[in-house]
Amino acid sequence: MKERRRFPRCARELYLILYVDGDTVFKAMTLDISCGGLRLRSPRGLQPGTIIAFKPQEEVSSQGISGTGEVMWCNHSAQSDSFEFGVAFPVPMEFRA
Repeated sequence: MKERRRFPRCARELYLILYVDGDTVFKAMTLDISCGGLRLRSPRGLQPGTIIAFKPQEEVSSQGISGTGEVMWCNHSAQSDSFEFGVAFPVPMEFRA
């Protein structure tokens, strides 16, 4: 199978707050990040096509990223009773060390 990713991934755990429809709030953790998007784990799943906004959970960490993205896929993980989903950024981000 041909790799479809345009950007390399970086495994990184960041704790985020997600906003759906402007006001629905829940927490998620990044599993990996690339310039093109995020892979997240959360107790709640989202439908592909859902637009989200995200920001760092300040009570956990002041480091993090904020922005918006579109949910591209979502899968339930029976092992952890949570959901993993991929979020694509509308415009690739540039990260600096």
